[in-house]
Amino acid sequence: MIEGGFIKNFLVIPFVATFFISICQLANAAAETECTYYHYGLPGVHFYRQFFAPSTCYVDITPMDTEGLVYRSYLFSEQGLFMVFNSYGDGKPSEKTGARVFYFLPRETTPHGISENGDLKIQTGSVDTVLIIDGTTSKLKSLARKNIAATLIESPEVNATNQGGVEIKDYHGLLIDTGFALGKDPKTDPNRKSLITDQNGKSCRIKNKDLFNYDNSDEAIFKRSDLEFKKYLSQVCPELTPGY
Repeated sequence: MIEGGFIKNFLVIPFVATFFISICQLANAAAETECTYYHYGLPGVHFYRQFFAPSTCYVDITPMDTEGLVYRSYLFSEQGLFMVFNSYGDGKPSEKTGARVFYFLPRETTPHGISENGDLKIQTGSVDTVLIIDGTTSKLKSLARKNIAATLIESPEVNATNQGGVEIKDYHGLLIDTGFALGKDPKTDPNRKSLITDQNGKSCRIKNKDLFNYDNSDEAIFKRSDLEFKKYLSQVCPELTPGY
């Protein structure tokens, strides 16, 4: 069993194992040699970085306190992924888990983290995008791209009615919000629309099937590189400014 906090807690639930594998099999992945494993703990959080075969480097942040299986954890990958995973207690995964999935663009930076002033400083999978997590409470503290702060809104409540409990506003880059879903990765629905927002606050909705490719196991993989996506946006959402 992989000893990452995210996987270690979820492999006991078959659905979530499939859920995790589907988000990890992505295109344009970092080489394993660029994703050295390391793990450490702060008073309130576990931090793991590990290469997940066949191709993805991920960073997993899990709170120390998971009593009653009610908690919120975070997952990052070099594809710009920022997953907010919620566990609502013991029970069926379709009813007791949920995820809000964001992507920061441009992508293709291997994520990593360091302990700084008692907090976790996470270099996300997006160039110049850094997120700070409180090392004692495991709460989100700040998000910035190129040192320009975004607005992070995190609910203190972990429940199935608050869309994952995290909202991002004023991000100084291109943000894809695939939304929230119970029991699954929200982008696995090809007919669902994701919200694309630029650094000026302008937004556009695009169907997932136009953003991702799907194979027979319903895995969702980006159709385009960052440059290809920028060109595509100029055609379907000309009001947006990608910012890269």
